[in-house]
Amino acid sequence: MTIAMTVVTKQGIVMGSESRTIEVERGMEENYGGDFKVVLDDNQKIHQLTDRIAICTSGYARVGDWWQSHEIDELKKMAQNGVKINELAKHYNGKVCQALEKHNLKPKFGFIIAGYEHKSYPCAVCYAHGKEDFKLGLTDPSTGSFQSGMHVIGRLEIVRKLLADETPDYNNLSIFEVAGFVELCITAGYKFQRYLVGHHEESAGPVKLLVMTPWYSLPTFPKLDTELNFLRNGISECINCGSPMRAVKQIKVDGEHLFYLAKCDCANSDVSVIGPNSPRVREADDMKVIELTLPEYTKKALEEHLLCRNEDQVR
Repeated sequence: MTIAMTVVTKQGIVMGSESRTIEVERGMEENYGGDFKVVLDDNQKIHQLTDRIAICTSGYARVGDWWQSHEIDELKKMAQNGVKINELAKHYNGKVCQALEKHNLKPKFGFIIAGYEHKSYPCAVCYAHGKEDFKLGLTDPSTGSFQSGMHVIGRLEIVRKLLADETPDYNNLSIFEVAGFVELCITAGYKFQRYLVGHHEESAGPVKLLVMTPWYSLPTFPKLDTELNFLRNGISECINCGSPMRAVKQIKVDGEHLFYLAKCDCANSDVSVIGPNSPRVREADDMKVIELTLPEYTKKALEEHLLCRNEDQVR
């Protein structure tokens, strides 16, 4: 059984899921303590429909001659032709319900379709067991109503036990802090369940994340240097005292100078990321150089992000 979740804040969207797929005998779908066979421990449960919209799924991957992958392919075509998130969700829900009904199965599945279709405002539509559950992000474009929050699909009771009714501080978390929170919840969740009576390790495998913001989309969370707490403010002047930032690290990807990690000497300074052409950065004598090799799409996303941030500062 899947443990997956999506968190939506004004800074962006983070989707996350473990990646185990299991096979159970007919009639045993809801018996979490029953026998099952591990099919794959590296399955993809998060699918990008476009560079701005994605779906996270929980439930049946195959029933008889029906395959979820075929529905995902159809969704991709629809999304690329401009179909909106609400309509994509209704369509997918109807097709899955139809397939399950044909095989006399209950609609025990969930999914979330999230992304950007209203300028820079994220939105997410969440379905559970064949019906729309609720919405996150820009819930009403006509009024600008916005709802930050989290939605869990699959073994949601496991995550509820972990959080114990605590509410994450969505408004004060950076997008990568949100990503860390999602990864932590899912990892702890599937490792936690093996110790519970009546539960087994139906969920496991690598946790996969998708980060979407108004500027870029990262299909794989970039595991950079642990101190690389970037996307804080992206400017070359300290937001607290206005002094030029001092570069403490230079990041090179595949031998190319991509950006600086910089901070100010004032007590309130946070580490910031700035582009290589920022005029007000001072290179420290003891500046460290980090050499990284990243996938091409991650490198491109970082470059595009810095370009967007620099353009915003010039305007």
